[in-house]
Amino acid sequence: MWRIVPASLGLALASALVAPARADPEPAEAIHAGVSIGVGTSYDLAGGRIELGSNHLSGFFGYGLLGAAGLKDTLSAPGGGGFCVGARWYRHVRRGLFVSLNFTYAWWSDYYSFDETSTSRPRTYPGNLFTATAVLGYRWRTEFGLVFEAGVGGGAYRHQEPLTTSAASPPPPGPAPRPTYGPIPDISLGIGFEL
Repeated sequence: MWRIVPASLGLALASALVAPARADPEPAEAIHAGVSIGVGTSYDLAGGRIELGSNHLSGFFGYGLLGAAGLKDTLSAPGGGGFCVGARWYRHVRRGLFVSLNFTYAWWSDYYSFDETSTSRPRTYPGNLFTATAVLGYRWRTEFGLVFEAGVGGGAYRHQEPLTTSAASPPPPGPAPRPTYGPIPDISLGIGFEL
């Protein structure tokens, strides 16, 4: 009998922790859409995002500085771009605790050397950056649809630097640099509006 009491208390405590804060009935499943601006990989470093989903799950697409200008330097050739995509789970209907899986991809080209910028047939070589992160956060939603979110997390990146040289007399192109891999921290800070 005394063994049942601690087990019952533990079960009651666990139920209270996972139960919603209010006993309001959850609305029927519906499609939701929203737009927001912010920082983090779910905003392509710093940019805008559109989101479409159900009460608890959604997908998003964004565009920001990482693809537009985040990886440009003095040897950058015209072109390139980038974007972010991801998926989210919300504990309550589009608010409260959330878990976000974020993926970014950016691509660009660099001239092989400074001399290539003034030739009619310049040699350019591609570079790219891919990130995959997970963020745990919280979203506040007003009755008018205004949303604020904050979260932290991390993941990994893969970076391929273009083949370039800064030599005064450029040698013939050699093999492309090896890609680098590593951990990356992530945040999600944003404000937006949701229907």
